[in-house]
Amino acid sequence: MPSASTESQRDWGKGMACVGRTKECTIVPSNHYGPIPGVPVGTTWKFRVQVSEAGVHRPHVGGIHGRSNDGAYSLVLAGGFEDEVVCHLVKSLMLF
Repeated sequence: MPSASTESQRDWGKGMACVGRTKECTIVPSNHYGPIPGVPVGTTWKFRVQVSEAGVHRPHVGGIHGRSNDGAYSLVLAGGFEDEVVCHLVKSLMLF
C-alpha cells in the first residue's frame, strides 16, 4: 500500500483531510459555474475545508467537483501527490 510506505514525501498527519465542515455556503448552489460573490480572484486558504465552506470548491477531499452530464464546476490543484502531473497556469489556460 503506497500510503504506508516510509519513503513517501507526502505531508501526512496534519489531520485536516477528513475534518467536518462547520459552515455551508448558501450564496450560490452547489452546481454553480462562475465567480462566487464576495470571493475575490486570488483569494487563498490554508485548508481545503475552508475552500469548501466558502463554496468555491464544495468537496473538501476530492480534487474535481462535477457531474458527468454537466462537466466540472471546480478543480483544486494543491500539489498533494508526489506523482501528480505538473500544472502550469498560463493566463487563463491550465496546461498539463
